[in-house]
Amino acid sequence: MNVLIVDDSDLLRGRLASMLEVDRVHVVGQAEDGLQAILAIQLLAPDAVILDLRLPGVSGFVVLRAIKRLQPAPLVVVLTSYPSQQYRTRCLEAGADWFFDKATEFAKVLEVLQPLARTDGV
Repeated sequence: MNVLIVDDSDLLRGRLASMLEVDRVHVVGQAEDGLQAILAIQLLAPDAVILDLRLPGVSGFVVLRAIKRLQPAPLVVVLTSYPSQQYRTRCLEAGADWFFDKATEFAKVLEVLQPLARTDGV
């Protein structure tokens, strides 16, 4: 499974990349803002995108909607520091496959992606 990480924090992208480099999960790219994310998704065609909502330039909500217009659309894991029910609902309605709080659910990203990669579900 090829994964793109989209977050404006270098530290967080590095932590995610280290955590995700396991059997059959490969980080193929990283983006620090919304425009870079959209371009990277078009160029790399990842199987999954880990997406922050608060990004410089183009917001994560805009990126999410752009991702879900693609055919086939990659899986999207929203990983945010803004886990309000309003944002959760908005993201899931826009097509996010998962929505996690960075502070309390960071490890769930690997928990949902690794089984899919093992079964070649993506």
